[in-house]
Amino acid sequence: MVTELRVLRIRKGLNQEELAKQLNVTRNSVSAWERGTKPSLDNAKKIADFFEVPINEIFFEKKYN
Repeated sequence: MVTELRVLRIRKGLNQEELAKQLNVTRNSVSAWERGTKPSLDNAKKIADFFEVPINEIFFEKKYN
């Protein structure tokens, strides 16, 4: 499963380590989020702010078409 976070990261030309540094988290955290683990609300906000997209577009499945 390719997560939206991974897509956004790759579009910015970042590897997991580079994104982790930008967000002040570990590479393991980024890896876990890309595998589907949900981040804390604080980290989700950091991620959404960094990519300039709403949190729900990154971490929540759309329940409609």
